[in-house]
Order: sequence, then C-alpha cells, then structure tokens
Amino acid sequence: MLLQVMPFPSTGSGPIPGEFSVDELTIKTLTDGPKSTLIVPDGASGAWDAFIREIGNVFDEGVAGPQRYKLTYTGHTASPYFDTTPTYVGYAYSADGESWTKGGQLITTRKLEDPWLMKVGGVYYLYVEDKEDNPFRNMRLYTSTDFVNWTDRGDVLDAGPSGAWDDLDVSSPVVWVEGNTWKMLYEGRKSGGQQGAVGLATSSDGLTWTKHGANPVFDADDVSWASAIVPDDILVSDDGTYVVLLHGKSVGSSTFRAFPATTPDLFNWTLPLGGASTRHDLSAGLDHFVAQYHPHGGQLEVVYYEDAGPGIRQAPDMGWEQLVVNFTGANNSTTFTDQSRRGIPLTAHGNAKILNNKLELDGNGDYVSTPSHRNWDIYTGDFTFEFFGVEFDVNSTLHTLMSRWQGVGKFYWRLDYRGDLSPDILRLLGNGFFDDSPSWTPAVATPYNITFERFGLVLSFYVNGVRIGTSAMPESIGEANADVWIGANFTSSLNGAMDGRMKAVRVNIGKALYESAASYTVPSLPLVPA
Repeated sequence: MLLQVMPFPSTGSGPIPGEFSVDELTIKTLTDGPKSTLIVPDGASGAWDAFIREIGNVFDEGVAGPQRYKLTYTGHTASPYFDTTPTYVGYAYSADGESWTKGGQLITTRKLEDPWLMKVGGVYYLYVEDKEDNPFRNMRLYTSTDFVNWTDRGDVLDAGPSGAWDDLDVSSPVVWVEGNTWKMLYEGRKSGGQQGAVGLATSSDGLTWTKHGANPVFDADDVSWASAIVPDDILVSDDGTYVVLLHGKSVGSSTFRAFPATTPDLFNWTLPLGGASTRHDLSAGLDHFVAQYHPHGGQLEVVYYEDAGPGIRQAPDMGWEQLVVNFTGANNSTTFTDQSRRGIPLTAHGNAKILNNKLELDGNGDYVSTPSHRNWDIYTGDFTFEFFGVEFDVNSTLHTLMSRWQGVGKFYWRLDYRGDLSPDILRLLGNGFFDDSPSWTPAVATPYNITFERFGLVLSFYVNGVRIGTSAMPESIGEANADVWIGANFTSSLNGAMDGRMKAVRVNIGKALYESAASYTVPSLPLVPA
C-alpha cells in the first residue's frame, strides 16, 4: 500500500500529495535547448556569487506577493572551485515563478553550502552544509521569523562514528514534515570508501535529529553507472508515491547526472528510467548537474544548474496535459472552460458558440483562441492532439482544426483536414515541412474522433481510435510568438475556417498517449482532466 503523506503544519513546509502524476514527475529530459531560460545569472567579477556553485530548493510561500517564490543557492568569488574555497548562501525571489530577482546573501558571517529552505509555524528553517570546518563534516541550522534576521542554531546533523557509512561527512539536506514527524534525506560519505549514499533522519522539532538504523536507504549499488548518489529534491505524486530527484557521479568521471527515483516508503526504490540519466548529453563537460522541482500555477518546471554554463536555468513545463475542453453549456454561450490544471483563457471570435453541447463554427471567420505561451512550444518532443465528435458540413474545402499559424514569422504548426486536395487528407503543417495521412474523406455531418500524435520520429494519424497511417517526422517544430486558434488559421488573412462542429479538444505536449499503437479505445465524454 502506498504511503499517504499527511497535511503539513504550514504552507511550503514540504511535499504533499500533489496534482502531478508519477509519470509527469519522472522528468525524462533536461536539456539546455532554446526552451530553457536563464533566471539567475552569475554575479559580477568579485561578487560573492561571481560563480554559482550549488542550488537549493524552490520554496513557495503560498501567498501572493513579490517574494512568493524563493530559490536558495550557493556562490563563491574564486575559480576554480576547491573544497577549501569559501562559499556563501543567498537567494533569488519571484512573484510569478517565472521572472526572478537576486535577493543577496542570507548568512554573511559563515561559509555555507547546499541550502534547504522551509517554513513551519511562521518560522523559516534554513538547513545548510557547514563549510566553516575544513574539511567540512556536518550540517547546520539557521532560523528566522522575518527572513532578514537569522539565528544560528548550531550543528544539527554530524558525520557518523569512525567506520560508519557516513563517517567522513554529511551534506545535501532535503527536509519536509509529515504529520508531527520531520524527515530528512541527506548525503553521507565514508572515509576511504563510498563517495556518496542517501541516508534518512527524523526529528520531532527540526532541531534534534536521529539517523535511521537502516541507513543508507539508497546508494550507488542501485544505479549501475554511478559511484555516488546525492539527493536534490522530493515531491509526492497524486497517488502518494514519493518521487525524488537525485544526482549521481558517473563511474570514473567527475560528471554528475540528474535522475529520478520513486519509492513508496523511502526504503524500497525504483528507477523509472531504468537507471539512465534524464539528460540526452552525458558528456564529461556537464559537471555538477543539480535539479529542483518547481511547481507553480498548474505548471511543473525544473530549476537546474551545471558547471558547463553560467547561472541557474529554468526548464519548460514538464506537465503533459496542455488543454482539456468539453464544449458543453447553454445554447449560444460563448464561454469555454479549459479544465486542465492550467485553466488557460479561451476567447470566442465571430459566431463561435456552444450549440447542443458542441462548439458550432459556420466557416465564416469563427474560431476560439488562447494566448501565446512557451508551453505550446514543441520542438522535437512528442505530442497528442485529439478532437472529439468532429463534423464537417462540407468535405471539399480546407478545415483547420487547430493552429499556431499567424502570418510571416509566426508560421509554427497547423492541423488540417484538406478536403480541397486530391486525394483528401489529414495534414500536419509545420514551419517549412508537412506530413500527410493516406487518403481520407469524411462523410458530411458525421462525427469523427481525429488524433494527430508524434511518438519519437513517427507521426500517426487516427480516426475513431484506428491508425489510418503514419509519416516519418524528424523535424523540429520551431518557436513562434503566436496565439493558438481552434477552428481556423491566419496566413495573410483568416484562412481554413472550419464549417462544422466538435464536442471536445484535448492536447498533450511532450507526451504521446498512444505511442503509435495500431488502435486504442477512444476516451468517453465528457473528458476528465488527468
């Protein structure tokens, strides 16, 4: 039976059963492509964070304000970095989880690293690796009620006794609270032995900690390519499973790879990606790769840092479900609701309206739009676009089902039924390329379920859950600042206006729901968000 984490004493104190599935929390790729964003740059020469060394967690206050989100990190002045290099802890903040501002150092009087920030009962707790000792051995705690004045609470977790698995040092705390029990995952290293394994400690007050007798609970023996394992972050999926981000040191190399693991109890672990790193590029240059979850506003992003590039970056949304719309409601209503976690706004244009629980479009300039956002960027990723109960009142013209295609410089993608071609086809048109289905002609005023799906390099076309054809699709669907339209596209003027109706739309970006299967069972309506 999976562990159900109980509510916590206050917002932001740790992971609670969330809205994301295990599949979504199992981050499959983290790359430095055009979709990632530099959110915290390295400081100026001579600054305390001229070189960013490590990142801590992203903390959510849970209350709107200029510093709702706080990201702790470590910086140093000199380069290259050595174990004796002085490092200090500071933070950046954000009101929306997207745009970040540096907030400066948190503790100026002591050399510290590997921060973890939380808040319980109105008190901030900052757990850090104490670098004042040389070599370092333990973790320290600072507390504050105003995030300005900090009290040094001293060492709270020390290295183990001689011969223990963690007798060299302990570091990298990941801390949360379940009910009345505080829990900590941490890295421990052994003198002359293993170079990193994961331990578990518990506490009743966050100050006095007891190491678990079964430590280490996770080590390099569980990961074929790693010689050291370090915990980075933890969330709980919607079914109560812990999903932990870690990084491991590659055998015979200084390279650290980010990877996820799942566990129901913190003792029995599964590597959902078969032990593989989440990165495509595992070159030795990608050293000290550390990742942190960042859920906000119905999105799941990842904040990460690596030595190969300056500053801290934020990866795009990792949640797959982009749009879920059931076109139900009162006749003539022009109000449409996205039921996905994002709840994105939808606006009717022309005579677009609900009629008999369907989106009615008359082929004369009707469409529904939603604003541009980078979550609609696809590149080489998987996707699934589904249109339910689609009816065409004529089958000899171009009908655009959905598009992000709005003029020169904004040609991005279109999903069409081409009744104006011979033979009639379904077509995906991307900036500079197109992929066609085999010949397909729908009967007039007859409902069909139509799906476009890319899985790997293969685009599949489905009608009523049956694959009618595939097309090789290695191309990257580029980025454009353009709104998304349902029922039309725009070239030099409005084009491809759909004449007919549809019952529902569902879009997954980054996820192929059916993985090129020959057939699948069409979901029943109304659609239920994931």
